[in-house]
Amino acid sequence: MLRLHKNRARLATEKIMEKEETKSRAILSLIILHAIFCRKTQSDFYVTTA
Repeated sequence: MLRLHKNRARLATEKIMEKEETKSRAILSLIILHAIFCRKTQSDFYVTTA
């Protein structure tokens, strides 16, 4: 019974980790895209991200 609970908890944490990973990856790609678009006006980039 305890083993089953441990496995369930581990699966739940793995799912959460996956979600967080994809979320951070999406944010990172957005920042990169934004940096590419605002390469000419770097000051604008820092203002919008702050």
